[in-house]
Amino acid sequence: MAKAYHLYPDDCAIHQALCEILPLEPHPLPLSYKERGVTGEGSKTNLASIVEEMLKRFPERWSVWAIAGRLLVEYFKEIERGCSVSFQGTKLQPQLADAWFRHGRVLALALKHREAVEALEKGWELLPAGAYLQSVPAAVWLGESYRVMGDVGASKRWLKVAGERCQELRFNPAMADYWLGRALVGLGNRLGAIQAYESALSQQLLYPARGEVEKILPRLKGKGRKGYGG
Repeated sequence: MAKAYHLYPDDCAIHQALCEILPLEPHPLPLSYKERGVTGEGSKTNLASIVEEMLKRFPERWSVWAIAGRLLVEYFKEIERGCSVSFQGTKLQPQLADAWFRHGRVLALALKHREAVEALEKGWELLPAGAYLQSVPAAVWLGESYRVMGDVGASKRWLKVAGERCQELRFNPAMADYWLGRALVGLGNRLGAIQAYESALSQQLLYPARGEVEKILPRLKGKGRKGYGG
């Protein structure tokens, strides 16, 4: 991907892919391509500079603002700027459900759960019929944010919606089971979550979701051995 980036510096998809891949590295800040055997003009390029460059090169793409906002919040801990950058995506596409969902996710990562719920529910109102790829993650995020806010009833309602809609994602069984696992964790169904997560792993679940599942599964199984929850 580093070589592709230097060969095609005007390709937005390559920038976005790098922003997804580099944070998965053990030491992403800074991640010099020189250290990875890539020499030349871009050898000092790191994740931070790619984010800034992406914003300058492709300011008309709402998804660029969404990705940059998430990275600023989640990895660089620039909370206020990240939320502001993410919000720009909704200004570019105010009638697009996914723009609001992605912004809501950034707000949740920033621990602004009340605002996250508002953004996610706004996106839900804009959902086209049959948009299960977007609606299942959004329902899970709504359930998780409501749980943090202490509204157990609303949390369970949204997580049940997510679980039901997972059946419509069976064309991508690994992701369907991944989201089902997250919903079941939120609902307190430990054994069901373990089964869903193990099924997702067996069906070639990809990163970054795979890394998340590999971390949480031992904890879920450990709770069972210690006699907790069910």
